[in-house]
Amino acid sequence: MIVVDTNVLVYAIVQLPQTAFARQVATVDPDWVVPPLWHFEFTSAVTTLVHGLALSASQAEAAINYAEQLTAGREMSVDQVAVFRAAIAFNLSAYDAQYVALAEMLKIRCVTADARIVRNAPAVAVSISEFVAPAKGP
Repeated sequence: MIVVDTNVLVYAIVQLPQTAFARQVATVDPDWVVPPLWHFEFTSAVTTLVHGLALSASQAEAAINYAEQLTAGREMSVDQVAVFRAAIAFNLSAYDAQYVALAEMLKIRCVTADARIVRNAPAVAVSISEFVAPAKGP
C-alpha cells in the first residue's frame, strides 16, 4: 500500500509525458490510498489543463469520473493536527502535508511527482522515478 499524491493520479489518467511512469507505479504497487483533498486538487489540475488547451472539457470530465472510480474505497481521512505538524516539520504547504501525514499515519511511503515533498520529507516521500526504478543489486 502507498499514498499517491494528486499529480501521480493525474499522470496515471491523463495522457501526459509522465503517464508511463505513473502507470508503472500502479504495476509496482496497485494498492493506492489518497486523502480527501485529492478531489479538489484533481479538479484544479484538469481545469488548468483545459485552460492550457491540453485537454478538452469532455476529456477533463471523463478524467474526473475515472479518477472517482479509481479511488473509490481508497480515500482515507487525515487528522488535521497531524497535517499541520507535518507541514511545519517538513516546511510544506498544508495541501502537500495531507499526503505526507497520511503516509506517516499508515507507516507507508508517499509516491509523489513533487520534488519539494521528496526533498523535505525523504523518510516518507519518494519520487515516481525512484519508486519504479528497479532495485540495484550489489
